[in-house]
Amino acid sequence: MNPEIDRYLRDTFFSPDDVPSYEEISEGNINHVYRVKSAKTARTLILKHAETESRISPDIRLERSRGKREADYIKTFRFYLPDAL
Repeated sequence: MNPEIDRYLRDTFFSPDDVPSYEEISEGNINHVYRVKSAKTARTLILKHAETESRISPDIRLERSRGKREADYIKTFRFYLPDAL
């Protein structure tokens, strides 16, 4: 797991002294999706990590902005349907 992502999750979702475990659950060609679970509590989250290249070939380049567009979509969705997520 990327150390920056791990540090961010410890600072925002878990506690700094927690040791979250990461289980990759993705099977697609583009994104890495992880189930992240706290070692101290039962808290879990699903983390989608959007890379700039395809998982099947580094020659297939992906737009860096697509991750932000997807995050904006989820924020809008959550605003209108807060109980759906």
